[in-house]
Amino acid sequence: MRVLLLIDIECADCEDPQLTRRRHASVATVESHVASALRRLGHEVTILPFDRDAARALHRPRAARADLVFNLTEQFDGDRRKDAYIASCLERLHVPYTGAGPAGLTLCRDKAGSKRLLKREGFDVPGFNVLSVGERRLSRALRYPVLVKPLMADASEHMARTSLAPTARAALARVAWLHERTGQPVICEEFIDGRELKIALLGNERPLVLPPREVRFGRMGCGGPIFITSRVKGDPDYRRTWKISYPRARLSAPEFRRLAASAQRIYRLLEMRDYGKIDIRLTPNGRMVFIEGNPNPDLSPTGFGRIASWAGYAYTDVIRAIVDLAVTRYATSRT
Repeated sequence: MRVLLLIDIECADCEDPQLTRRRHASVATVESHVASALRRLGHEVTILPFDRDAARALHRPRAARADLVFNLTEQFDGDRRKDAYIASCLERLHVPYTGAGPAGLTLCRDKAGSKRLLKREGFDVPGFNVLSVGERRLSRALRYPVLVKPLMADASEHMARTSLAPTARAALARVAWLHERTGQPVICEEFIDGRELKIALLGNERPLVLPPREVRFGRMGCGGPIFITSRVKGDPDYRRTWKISYPRARLSAPEFRRLAASAQRIYRLLEMRDYGKIDIRLTPNGRMVFIEGNPNPDLSPTGFGRIASWAGYAYTDVIRAIVDLAVTRYATSRT
């Protein structure tokens, strides 16, 4: 097929705009990994950075006569809160595209809205407060410590060790800093002690639940991190220092069945499509607490690809499956 790989303009490579050069796996970007896999599958691939000029960007996919848009965008004009806008543009063009639509992207982006929805449906979520810019009042029912995060940012964005606030005073100081830094509402969310699990899913009506991944904080008792910060996510040396790893989670068969059934239902409630990831905390007494849904997780071979490999999928199998799911979903919606 003719596949248009839509990427954030910030990820464009001026020296190799069509991402045709072979790169060592350690330096290749997600965009180049996906482009390479699509070409190995026999597709004709065109790379298009989503331009800040929305009018031009809106018509380029149509001009390219793409059979499918593989959507890797996560922001618009540098604002991650506007990722749903790009999906809305593709909806208006009636072009088949991979991944979640505007509703799913919006639901998952809003950390409070997704928790409210799932709590109404009977799922366990942390207690939380949302503070608008300038607001400085926390509920007395909130239990500490709490994690203080931008409401609409990515999971680890603006997350540091100081994001874990042991008292209301510390929480409000972090809230004030984030309000000034980001200009957006902040969520203060009760920290759940337990195993941090990442549950990846592939599919639509009956999504396949892949073997869960665990975040192991090897030296948490020695003053190390106990949750994922920006530095944990982006600094391999820091992870080695604190012995932080991402192995396959060891779960009993009953534990996996319970997690899988809940993950499938959450995936559908949050209107994820084709692929996605759900973050939960599993407490020592077996309580499963929803943290966040990610409708466009890291599609690199070491991210989603590594998790899928535990279920026997090669990386090209993952990309093929996402393409097939999107094409089938679009064909079904037209009949």
